[in-house]
Amino acid sequence: MFTFLLVVQNVLPDRIPYVEANKAIHTTLSALGYSLRPAILLLYIMLVSPERQCLPEKLLVAANALLYFSAYFWPVTFWWSDDMHWRSGPLRNACLFVSLFLMAELIWISVRKFRDEPGREFLLPLFSVIVIIAAVLLDYNAGGKNQTVSFLTISIVIGDLFFCMWLHLQFVREHEKDLQAEQRIRIMMSQIQPHFLFNTLTTIRALCRSDPQKAEQVTTLFSNYLRQNLDSLET
Repeated sequence: MFTFLLVVQNVLPDRIPYVEANKAIHTTLSALGYSLRPAILLLYIMLVSPERQCLPEKLLVAANALLYFSAYFWPVTFWWSDDMHWRSGPLRNACLFVSLFLMAELIWISVRKFRDEPGREFLLPLFSVIVIIAAVLLDYNAGGKNQTVSFLTISIVIGDLFFCMWLHLQFVREHEKDLQAEQRIRIMMSQIQPHFLFNTLTTIRALCRSDPQKAEQVTTLFSNYLRQNLDSLET
């Protein structure tokens, strides 16, 4: 949804006349673009590490959005002049710095968490980050005013596709682990037949009356046997 809104934010300004009456619309679209890019990177981090609360990152993304939407009354990041030209403020690069911080965190989390996984799947998130960085450089050096969709937006769409592939691989791996666990349970249950359990418990009950010491020994052996089978599920 965020990516779709970002594409709309890129395309829609060319459909709206650059007249002073539409200054608020262009301000909204510009602020939306600056707000969505860090938000999408935050979602990438949450996909890679779903157990993280990411509270500082969420606050940073929210502060970035508030900073750019303040352009209606406080031109500290950007503003549209009366002749409908985009003007930059002293904090115009806040989105860039927030995005670089989130991309660095994404790289760190991906390498730390998935470097030991088979297939080096952590390279997919890393490749997405590399594509985004390359797109930023292209926008600064080769992006033209008549370019409808920025290189950065295109790279985020590509990043979404790679993250879909990565999530699919993660799903397949988890499914394989579930199948392996189910297979181990079946093996254990084939070794521990119900009639064997019933017979053993019946024997222990009888020994409790006739030979309590022997019953204690049999109970210990039976406990060790069950523990070994349960431990085999974790290997």
